[in-house]
Amino acid sequence: MKLTPKQQRVVDLMKQGYELGFSQGLWPRAWLQFGGVGRGGKAEDVHLSTFFALLKHKLIAIRKESYPTSTYKLEVSDGDTV
Repeated sequence: MKLTPKQQRVVDLMKQGYELGFSQGLWPRAWLQFGGVGRGGKAEDVHLSTFFALLKHKLIAIRKESYPTSTYKLEVSDGDTV
C-alpha cells in the first residue's frame, strides 16, 4: 500500500517514539506526542482524514480506549514496507 506523505510521517514518528492520541466530542482531534499522550513531550497535530485513513487500512490500533481520549499503537513492524 502506498501512503500519502502525511500518513507516512505519522507512521515514521510513531516508530520514533511518538504516541497517537484521538480525542472525541464536539471538536474531535488527533495528535502525536513524543513519549506518550499527556506526558508533556513535543506534540504535532494530525489531520482527521489522515488518522481515519490509517485506522481504515489497519495500520494503527487502539492501545487504550477511554473517554474522551484514546491512544493508538502502530500495527506495522520495522520489517513491513510502509
